[in-house]
Amino acid sequence: MNRIALEAKAAWGYSSDLLEAWREDLHTSAQSLQSCPAFVATDEADRVLAIMQIDPACSPCELTTLFVDPHCMRRGLGQALLRHAARKAHAFGHRHLQIDADPNAFGFYLACGATQVGQVAAPIPGAPDRVRPQLLFSTQEIAMQAVPTVQVDNDRVIVTEWCFAPGAETGHHVHGHDYVVVPMTTGILRLVEPGGTRDVQLTAGVSYARGVGVAHNVINANDYEFKFIEIEIK
Repeated sequence: MNRIALEAKAAWGYSSDLLEAWREDLHTSAQSLQSCPAFVATDEADRVLAIMQIDPACSPCELTTLFVDPHCMRRGLGQALLRHAARKAHAFGHRHLQIDADPNAFGFYLACGATQVGQVAAPIPGAPDRVRPQLLFSTQEIAMQAVPTVQVDNDRVIVTEWCFAPGAETGHHVHGHDYVVVPMTTGILRLVEPGGTRDVQLTAGVSYARGVGVAHNVINANDYEFKFIEIEIK
């Protein structure tokens, strides 16, 4: 984890002297893991590609660490971990996630939906006016979004597990492929379609198929978590 933090900072062009001065601040200690949950993104070989840590004792909950291996940037890993951090913060009862951002990451956080609420002076040699943006990221909106996890993506199919917290939704979308849904939970999903809204009863293990072009928003109408597997046929 600590290697990725240093390499990500170095990729922004900071000098070796600055990196050495920041080493302690960038270090994730084993002790901190006891009270500050940490999460990683890995590849199929279990190599760590990105790291994230939050401090739920802060108010609002603080995103203390979010770094992506420089060789793996712009693949959506940072955004995925930020959203995961927001969901975890929401589970701890926080409505917002506070972020003390490196100025090089400012655009990333804004693009993800964070709002700037201030800034703090952070001068370094050669940049006396440097500041660190202070941002807030809403956890409520993220918590209400269904979570897709792509399990397979090859030249024939895309297999995605969808996980819905109570009340969570996919957002409106149009299917670009024929697809099969395999419910993993029994319950009701609410479909908001161009022609109106309807509730459908699904049973775990009982699959159904739909064609390309289906347009809807899918909402978990249950008071418990709901999951299904979606198989898209390319």
